[in-house]
Amino acid sequence: MPGSNISAMPKPSAWPATRPSPPGPISGTWGDGSMAASDFAHLTTPRLRLTPVTEVDPADVVAGIGNYDVARWLGRVPYPYGLDDAAAFIAANPALAGRVWFIHDADGLVGGISIDRELGYWLSRTAWGQGYATEAGDAVVDVHFADPVADDLLSGHYPGNDRSAVVLKKLGFTYTGRRTVQSAALGQTIDGHELVLTRAAWQARRHFTVDTDRLRLRTLKPGDWRRLQQFGGDPDVARMMLHLTVPWPEAAV
Repeated sequence: MPGSNISAMPKPSAWPATRPSPPGPISGTWGDGSMAASDFAHLTTPRLRLTPVTEVDPADVVAGIGNYDVARWLGRVPYPYGLDDAAAFIAANPALAGRVWFIHDADGLVGGISIDRELGYWLSRTAWGQGYATEAGDAVVDVHFADPVADDLLSGHYPGNDRSAVVLKKLGFTYTGRRTVQSAALGQTIDGHELVLTRAAWQARRHFTVDTDRLRLRTLKPGDWRRLQQFGGDPDVARMMLHLTVPWPEAAV
């Protein structure tokens, strides 16, 4: 189960996913001046912790990404991948907190993920098949679009990397074409698939739930229309609203 992104993150490439985690809101936005990239340096999901690249042991990175089954699907990651490569990557990226992370589960480091220019990620061979790519991907995609002026987010995968294709589809990405990339691990040029996640597609996947002491606020579902029609068409409710009528026709609901 590889990673996703055919450029660099090392810029990974995609892998499988099982249970997608429900996306969650990011408090604050970059554009209003209340948030900066560094405010997203540490992220927590139901099963994972995402930390800055400076908070890991290079040997743990090598143990994960140094496996040929992982490296072969990535763009700029060489194979063999050694301690010097990991140390150089960590040293080159200290200022990218909130854009590049290492992924940890309860047992330790299991991968890496970034939204520096585009979505890229990789998972250790032992972490494949657990839905970690989708779970971590949801978290960092939310960070990207928390910036109200953020551009569409790009990603990609090599032909044959079907598990990457599944993950990116679950995250809302769609295919836009092909692009030629150089694979450091394979030592050859590959015609890869390119994908994009638009802000509209990202928003369409957000289904937030807010719980209070007595209430739950959630996204409306198609089956809610009849109950909505019932209380929306109540004269005591409708007279307080601008556009409701009594009765409130089904077609209008």
